[in-house]
Amino acid sequence: MPVQAKILAGFVVVIITGIGIWYLYHAGYQAGKSEVQVQWDADKIKRDEAEKNTLLAYANRIKEAEVQHDQDQAVIDRLHDDAGRVRIHLPTCPQANSDQNGEARALSGRVDQVFADFTTRVGRLIQECDELNINAIRLNSVLEVTP
Repeated sequence: MPVQAKILAGFVVVIITGIGIWYLYHAGYQAGKSEVQVQWDADKIKRDEAEKNTLLAYANRIKEAEVQHDQDQAVIDRLHDDAGRVRIHLPTCPQANSDQNGEARALSGRVDQVFADFTTRVGRLIQECDELNINAIRLNSVLEVTP
């Protein structure tokens, strides 16, 4: 066999061997790549599901906190109304000092007005304290929920 034919045959064998090796590598790589992609997708689905469950739990805790806030606010409003109805009864003076309307006039009108203003301001302070308490409870619930 001439030398040129041997070189050509060797060249053809090298090319066929190269194509075979390339095919085996390429097919194995693609199969491995597909397996990795499937596993990656499965992990992503698991991660997304866990994140979804976490967000749903967080949303439920927020809803529960809002319901609790509404209940607390109703109690505060009721207590505020009850506090506004508190009356202080002072002893009356003898009838000899009463005027034609039957009022004892134990204290001057100015003192009565100052006392009324005082009770109004105390009521406002109690309401502000209750609101601050509710805001603190809400803040604590938010801080407890935050992961």
